[in-house]
Amino acid sequence: MIISYFKGDTTDRTIEIAKDKYGTNFNQPGYTTDAEYYVKKYTSKAGSIQYNSLSYTAVQYQINHGGPIYTRIQWTSGGGHAMVIKGYDTSTNYVIYNDPWDGYGHGATYSYYVSNSSWYWTDSLFWE
Repeated sequence: MIISYFKGDTTDRTIEIAKDKYGTNFNQPGYTTDAEYYVKKYTSKAGSIQYNSLSYTAVQYQINHGGPIYTRIQWTSGGGHAMVIKGYDTSTNYVIYNDPWDGYGHGATYSYYVSNSSWYWTDSLFWE
């Protein structure tokens, strides 16, 4: 998703990257550092990782100047997941994000996205 944004294409590289990292045993966890590595490998764009959520002002800045924001969330029931913030709406304090599980765009208030009864935002990867 992020690689395609920077390359200006719609190629799904999920399986290609999973094979590169894990061989044939795909069902393995990924990490924020993996996302940083593969975006740089495919686009030559170095990212910055913060092991916390970004402020709403920082989200706006990154979207306006650097593109999407990779976020890692921690499920309150255990385990993690990655989603990508791709926009925001200041009239509602929403962040607009893609969830790779369903492939759709979603919206949520910034405060909900940071922490709710299902997850909390732990890591941020951005390109500015």
